[in-house]
Amino acid sequence: MIPCSDSNLNPCMSASLNTSLDTCVSYSSPAHGGWGLVRIGMLIPQSHQLFVCPFACGRHGALGASIHGNKERLSYLYLEETDIISGSYEDLLLQAVDELLDYLDPTPRVLLIMVSCIDDLLATDNDAILHSLRTKHPALHFGFGHMNPIATDGKLPPHLNIQRFIYSFLDVPVHQINVQKSVNLVGCNMPPAQGGELYSVLAALGYQALHIGQFATFDDFQRMASSRLNLLTTPAGSLAAAQMQANLGIDSLFLPVNWDPEEICKDYATLAEALGYKALPPAVTELLDELQRQARDSLATTRAKLKGRPIAIDDTATIRPYSLAKLLCQEGFNVIAVAADGCSAIEEESRAWLQAHTTLQSLDYNGHNAPRSRTSNPDVLAIGMECAYLLQTPFIIEMTNDEEHYGYHGLLWLLEQMRAAVGVAKDLERSLTAAGLVI
Repeated sequence: MIPCSDSNLNPCMSASLNTSLDTCVSYSSPAHGGWGLVRIGMLIPQSHQLFVCPFACGRHGALGASIHGNKERLSYLYLEETDIISGSYEDLLLQAVDELLDYLDPTPRVLLIMVSCIDDLLATDNDAILHSLRTKHPALHFGFGHMNPIATDGKLPPHLNIQRFIYSFLDVPVHQINVQKSVNLVGCNMPPAQGGELYSVLAALGYQALHIGQFATFDDFQRMASSRLNLLTTPAGSLAAAQMQANLGIDSLFLPVNWDPEEICKDYATLAEALGYKALPPAVTELLDELQRQARDSLATTRAKLKGRPIAIDDTATIRPYSLAKLLCQEGFNVIAVAADGCSAIEEESRAWLQAHTTLQSLDYNGHNAPRSRTSNPDVLAIGMECAYLLQTPFIIEMTNDEEHYGYHGLLWLLEQMRAAVGVAKDLERSLTAAGLVI
């Protein structure tokens, strides 16, 4: 392990795991981004967004929409100071919606009105506006989404509220509730890869997985309203699941990404129990036992391949960087650092273990001049592009938000990528550009 005083890690961006990050000046690197609120809202099929904001607030969403191929589904109503002071904001919004709907061809099924934090500061009566729009356009669905960073520490933080928002358009007659043999994957912006064992386990239990991203039409999206269970794979889906349980009667189960081979197997047993099974079917048990054996073999093979190479992990790669670091440390890997904005409740136990058993460092973005002072760490293997940027290493595993990686399939994929990354230097700037990350 590299001790905390080692000069290979820039002290301007390093801190002990026990150091409070609250006293630091925050810095957001070019590796931080990928799924902004506009992009998440685009998951609703046959939807169009009208972003209402001052000029400066729209650049992030516009750039992201262009990068990710959604610019034709996004329009802007830019507010000037006179619009806000004069009180003409609401009338201007209603007029803009009428003009936009006259222009769009085909007409969307859903119009999302995305507003910036200025809407919260003005205390706009969103319900009154929605009532007016729904009365005038009864065939369309309308809703307000809020991009309000000022609410990050409140009861409705933006990344949870947007997930609740996109599923608020689900509706189903009472007699059709819970009639489908399906499980909704909620909270993840991309579903686990189709080759993963999650789908095989669900199929063996008589269920299919549904994800919002698989539907091309708004009507097909409504199938999710009749599912038996919501499987939350990230904490971001908690408000959405609570809303769907209240409105649609769909129970939820929180089983986030797990990196421990034994715990993954327990998670599948919990899933089977939630679907009414007292135990996993023998065929599923056999499959999971084989995958667990493969995972153990792959851990040993990867450890031998890396030969003590230093590893850094960040929370843009996985929502559970501390859990991953704990597993790798327990398996004899040389994990030297975790880069994370904070520590979620599901990570507290793993973080405490690392504090007690390792000299692991916690990288953070403290220092407004951090980009000028960062130093190169050419031997470090970076799991995630955030720590690759902070440490300036060319050995990168390009993984973002656990996308497509879940269960044994995700663990085996990651270990394979770790072996492949040894000796394969990448151009960091090109990797960041190709990933479509937008601050």
